[in-house]
Amino acid sequence: MKIKYLICFLASLLLCFLTYWSLNDKKTASWTGTVCYFVLAYLLLNAYDDGRHTIPIACCIILGRLLPAVSLMFIDFRPMRFMLFTPLLSSVAVALAATYFRNKEGVVLILSMIIMVLLNSLGPEGWEHIAG
Repeated sequence: MKIKYLICFLASLLLCFLTYWSLNDKKTASWTGTVCYFVLAYLLLNAYDDGRHTIPIACCIILGRLLPAVSLMFIDFRPMRFMLFTPLLSSVAVALAATYFRNKEGVVLILSMIIMVLLNSLGPEGWEHIAG
């Protein structure tokens, strides 16, 4: 296993634990996770990707975000249903950051920001109806 994948996984796991303070408020949690993971993914891709390792690095970041959330869901699924929405948004943010990193065009960045704003604005209410 290459050390850069482990560093990306551990950085993502650390960020997940650092943003747990925002889980009390649904909107704050979704915005915090989306923005932080977009920036983290872009910074880690910029530091460790040479053009051939974008997908594995993004997968390590996503795995570091999903591991704590999924492990908590095994304990009790019913009250944790909404908590799956924030890791989902963080995973989308990582995918959007990887897409922007590969293309590096202004249009891709603007489209990524629009997607994140729409998901954070309309997503929590829709998720409550689905998971509710």
